Amino acid sequence: MKIDSLDIEEFASGEHRGKTVENIRGESLLFRGGSRTGKTLTFNAILYNLLGARHTVDLATGRQNEVEIGFTDESRFFRGNPEAEYEDGEYLLTGAEASDVFGDKIGDPSLVKSHFVHSHIGKMPLDQLSRSNRVSLVRKVTNEDLRERLSRFERAEEQLNHLVIEAEDEERRISEDLDEVERKVGDLESQKEKYEQRSSVADCW
Repeated sequence: MKIDSLDIEEFASGEHRGKTVENIRGESLLFRGGSRTGKTLTFNAILYNLLGARHTVDLATGRQNEVEIGFTDESRFFRGNPEAEYEDGEYLLTGAEASDVFGDKIGDPSLVKSHFVHSHIGKMPLDQLSRSNRVSLVRKVTNEDLRERLSRFERAEEQLNHLVIEAEDEERRISEDLDEVERKVGDLESQKEKYEQRSSVADCW
């Protein structure tokens, strides 16, 4: 499902002046305007509706919020005062049940939030992830063919690393064997030298 409409009645303790946008149909949407025209507040209002107050960017949302988003599958979700509502055309849920069902439907919050790019560099979602988690997230948002190719490359890399380790182990064993042979040769040469010295002394007698 994708966003089809946005209705911000009140947000961020009255800082937002309100905005209604319809017929988005899942397409890209650009908000333009000068300083303090509500662009960042609108951005945060969408995050607030989809993921909750703790996922907004550098903003305390307050309690008196009313934000509703409609989706291309004809469902809608309202978050705010007095309580959450989720409707999908067949039934209407309210309160915690509405939030839980909607949360399950949109999926992994980190994946959803990764689609929201803003100018607060220190709050960028990818910057908060480890390298391995970042790679996993990139795989989730790419197509399946590319994910499979990446998996094959990763398996090939693991096999290559295993072969390298085996080769290094074999090289170490050969080196240790050579050291042992050289030590034995040294011992034999030392014994030979002593024998020759004794033979020389015996010949003098």
